[in-house]
Amino acid sequence: MGIRKSGKGSGTINKGQSLLLQYAFKSNLCKHKSHPINPPPTPLEFMTLSPVKMAKETYNGWANYETWNVSLFINNDEQWYNIARTVSNYNQFVNRISEYYSIDPNSSEDVVTLDGVSLRDSLLDIEELDEMIDELND
Repeated sequence: MGIRKSGKGSGTINKGQSLLLQYAFKSNLCKHKSHPINPPPTPLEFMTLSPVKMAKETYNGWANYETWNVSLFINNDEQWYNIARTVSNYNQFVNRISEYYSIDPNSSEDVVTLDGVSLRDSLLDIEELDEMIDELND
């Protein structure tokens, strides 16, 4: 749910932008703070006047939700954890897990976490998962 902009022209801003605006006005980043001749800019005008570089979006420190979810299951399911400790990279882990569940690598079946994330999801950051498996084996 966005916040409705008042004044000329209508638009919607999200909660993150709203918090940014509140911070800017409270910390005097906006120089025309309630000056009668020069009223403060509308939220959308403020966003164009003062571009802010957003940090790379991550999920709990991981590249994305899918990578976080798979790593969560590898680290918290005893069988998956033990298998991960016997391999040297993520692709080997996926192959061993498929063998464990008796899934033919040529079939369309796939192993998924309890949250429904496929171990072969194209959004997974394989390099990050390789690093995690490497750390498990140190």
